[in-house]
Amino acid sequence: MMLWWKDNGMKRKHAKKPCNDCPYRLSSPVGKWHPVEFQKVLEAERDPEHGSIFACHKTLQLPVKERGLCAGYLRDQKARGYPSIRLRLVLIADEQAASVAMEIDETAPGFYPNATVMCAANGVGTTGDE
Repeated sequence: MMLWWKDNGMKRKHAKKPCNDCPYRLSSPVGKWHPVEFQKVLEAERDPEHGSIFACHKTLQLPVKERGLCAGYLRDQKARGYPSIRLRLVLIADEQAASVAMEIDETAPGFYPNATVMCAANGVGTTGDE
């Protein structure tokens, strides 16, 4: 099930803190991210067992096995007790990801209170557009 995430001898590029233009930040410009990206977040929120986990946008040019977790996504998940079962499995399988998760400050100000509010602020999920 999670074999693709197993240690492949390479270090993933996990972000240690949300980048300045991370969509989970309140200061991230509305409209910078395509609505489809927010729809993916809402789909993952509806299915915490099978839903997606999210890579940092700054690692998307890398091969899949080198991409790291989005620190904003990780912060949001940590603040809510890690509702994503898939993410929990990743944190068990990837010691580096678990270490980054422990260091992330889920109480830092300047972030949306949850993914649903972030999506709504970006015009997704409020009018049946999902």
